[in-house]
Amino acid sequence: MSVSTSDSIISETFNLVSRYPLNKVTVKKIVEACNITRNTFYYHFKDVYDVIDCAIDSKLKEISSQCPTDTIDEKLFSLISFLYDNRKVLKNIYVSTGHDEFLKMISSKNSVFFKAFFDRLEDSDKINPLDREIISGFYSEAVTSLIVDWLLNPKENDSFEYFTTVMNRVRILFKGHTALYIQNSLENPL
Repeated sequence: MSVSTSDSIISETFNLVSRYPLNKVTVKKIVEACNITRNTFYYHFKDVYDVIDCAIDSKLKEISSQCPTDTIDEKLFSLISFLYDNRKVLKNIYVSTGHDEFLKMISSKNSVFFKAFFDRLEDSDKINPLDREIISGFYSEAVTSLIVDWLLNPKENDSFEYFTTVMNRVRILFKGHTALYIQNSLENPL
């Protein structure tokens, strides 16, 4: 029961945040939409921001852990699909929290996501921690920049096809880079 209640709270919160700025979504609105008590809500979450945080963390862990043999571009495609599907939510979070807080949140989430990805790569345990941090930080900041640019400068073609095209270009332009980063790290130890 607990899992389905949490899922229901997350789903309704995302539904509300896709229609209203985050700062206008209240616990009262969520519990009414879920047909639960405030105590039930607070049993699962501290506040509305905690729901959003848990939901994003959960999805990133799911993307990161599914199919451990996925390449970085396959993981990026899953991440971009999630972001695209929830673009209204992200835009409303951005409007409510402001540029700096949103940037900090997205950067933090991306950092955890990419560290988890690089930790699962073959030979990643042989890479020194500084190199691993640099590599995952590079991807994290690049994706964070794309997300913020997308929110601040919506393109005329704000479609899934546009994001697919971008991901295909990333796949082409950065093909083999992950293996090269690892190889360079192993061949040039600190």
